Amino acid sequence: MGESGRSWQTRPNRAGWSVLRDAVRTQLWPIPAIGIALAAAAGILLPRLDARIDDNLPPTITDYLFGGPQHLRYSIALNVAIMGPITILLVWQGLKPYGRAVERAVREGY
Repeated sequence: MGESGRSWQTRPNRAGWSVLRDAVRTQLWPIPAIGIALAAAAGILLPRLDARIDDNLPPTITDYLFGGPQHLRYSIALNVAIMGPITILLVWQGLKPYGRAVERAVREGY
């Protein structure tokens, strides 16, 4: 048989791969799935790392990083004061594209 007359068993399943590729590209699920996987890994690994660092960290390093135990609260407050507005800005910037994606998904019947 010619090239166009090949049986379905010998033809590569390109339609299946293209459907999968299009689903990954057009759906919003890969990003949250990656975030969930990273959060789970961090939840497992960070306590172990913290336990190892806590026992071996000399007091001079904590004094240098935080200015001593009495200044730890200021360090945490400064972190929240800096990271909070950045987080709010990033979420705010992401709302418009997310809203457009939801509208498009509703319009297309997803």
